[in-house]
Amino acid sequence: MALLGHVARLVLHPDDQAECLRILADAGYEDGGASAYGHRVADGQLLMLADAGATSAPSLLYAAASLQSVADRLTAAGVPYSGNRHTELNMQGPGLLRIRVVSASADDMEERSGLDNPVLGFLDSIVVPVTDAAEAAAWAQRCGFFILETSDVGSPMVDVTDGLVKLSFRVQQPGAPYLHYTADVDVEWGSQMTSTLGEACRVIERGQQIELARIDVAGALQIMVTPDEF
Repeated sequence: MALLGHVARLVLHPDDQAECLRILADAGYEDGGASAYGHRVADGQLLMLADAGATSAPSLLYAAASLQSVADRLTAAGVPYSGNRHTELNMQGPGLLRIRVVSASADDMEERSGLDNPVLGFLDSIVVPVTDAAEAAAWAQRCGFFILETSDVGSPMVDVTDGLVKLSFRVQQPGAPYLHYTADVDVEWGSQMTSTLGEACRVIERGQQIELARIDVAGALQIMVTPDEF
């Protein structure tokens, strides 16, 4: 079990929840209905919530059987948090990553199918732009994450996972966490995406090859899709 909980969801904070959900549906996410913390969507690899309100950077929400146990382990690991051990815990992670831990209920016990997104392909990671990837990874390890891969080629990067989500700390310009998918994309795929999503999708081509597709989910999330051979 992950240190922070049994289930993890990426929470989007859109100003326009309906538009956010429309774009996600067109991008291959399945509707899971409303919950106490927002509207559920999922694509087999990632559980998400669209929580209507003022637009802000995506955050992570964990559901834990015992907040007291999580708080004790965070304290032992030297990880600062705010909130109440009986209601919720809040942490400010590397970059703009925020994590919230709440008490789990039977309604929270949702599992991923493991299947690729039918439109976007394979989820590489939740990317967290940081100034120091090694320092960010050290923080994540204290929160129960394990290092999967490190790289100093180009911009330094460290990938970590706790078995529920995969985070990629990458030295980049400061910005909100975003999603990186890889897919078998071609010009026809790009045309279909721009036709379906309109201005929400920008496709960058080099010659007859797609280099990058960038999807803006109602200002609440950026999704990057690159060819799977990259």
